[in-house]
Amino acid sequence: MMALQVKKKIIEKVKTAKYFAVILNCTPHLSQQEQMSLVLCYVDVTFEEVIVRENFIDFLLVQDKSGQGLLDSLIAALDGLGLHISDCRDQGYNNGTNMKGQKQGLQACILQLNRQAFFTPGGYHKLNLVLGDMTKCSSKAMTFSGVVQ
Repeated sequence: MMALQVKKKIIEKVKTAKYFAVILNCTPHLSQQEQMSLVLCYVDVTFEEVIVRENFIDFLLVQDKSGQGLLDSLIAALDGLGLHISDCRDQGYNNGTNMKGQKQGLQACILQLNRQAFFTPGGYHKLNLVLGDMTKCSSKAMTFSGVVQ
């Protein structure tokens, strides 16, 4: 019950921020079922100081390891959280072909739905993209990023 309340608070903060990035990583579970970890990155504007956050959200069971199958799993998870792929501003994950493939990988599938969800290989500097969009809807983010109204 406690974990559900923590997740609920995190999702409230993501919704307040509006824009987010996803970090995904697939690995087989001990039972040999593929699972994908879902981490959301966002700008937390709920405090006086603006803070960039990365929060683990869940492990998603993956039935289909193709780019489309991974997309279906991600969208189902986001829908269950009340989030929309259209608010995603970046995507990052390992170098597997099913993830980063430019034609049929997950990144290509996401980009077909949302041209603003750029794929950034390596590192977690993708939050600059989220922050850029946040400046459009938060005066705190504008102050944090140095953007003047």
